[in-house]
Parts: sequence; C-alpha cells; structure tokens
Amino acid sequence: MSAALDTASSMIDRILHDLVGLKMPRALEALDHVVHRLELSASEAIDILLSEELTLRENSRYQDRAADGTACDD
Repeated sequence: MSAALDTASSMIDRILHDLVGLKMPRALEALDHVVHRLELSASEAIDILLSEELTLRENSRYQDRAADGTACDD
C-alpha cells in the first residue's frame, strides 16, 4: 500500500472514531459515500474539524466533572 493510501486510511479511521465519539450515527452511515465524493484535502479538513469538536466536548466534560468533584479516568 502506498504512503498516501496509508495516510488516507488512518485519517478515515480517525474520522470514524470521532463520529462515534460525537454520537453522530447519521454522519457515520454517510461517511463512506461522502469520502468517495471528496478530495483528500476536504477529508483532511473534516478530520481536523471533527477532532477539534471531539476534543472540545471531552475537555468540557472533564471540566464539569472536576467542578463537581467527580473527575475520573475514562
């Protein structure tokens, strides 16, 4: 497999992981179709945006737990 294909595959895996983490089942179902229609640069943008959204939500959740005194390792 070429390096570009490996990179695209790992990026798609990260997008799938992020969609699951964000509880976005419809986007998860549509991803395969959408990826076939997009250029790699667009996929990279989606990857970055979803990763940022997931990080924001996770950080907010941890901050809420810390404020409540219920922080734990997930």
